[in-house]
Amino acid sequence: MSTMEKVSATLEKDVLAEIRRRVGPRKVSAFLNDAARQKLQQARIQELLRELYAEHGAPDDATRREAEKRIARVLRG
Repeated sequence: MSTMEKVSATLEKDVLAEIRRRVGPRKVSAFLNDAARQKLQQARIQELLRELYAEHGAPDDATRREAEKRIARVLRG
């Protein structure tokens, strides 16, 4: 496990209230850490796609549709 560092963050009241309702007040930090990890992963994926498009060009429509189907299957679990 990584070492932790305490930070201060400002959230919209309704967003924080929903997080607390969903995970409980003692698990807000873990929820936010997981959300940040997911956001960082999305950013890395976008960077990779930009690199691939720059190197190989954008995929054709058929390839894009197939990729969307595969991604949907992965996201469903």
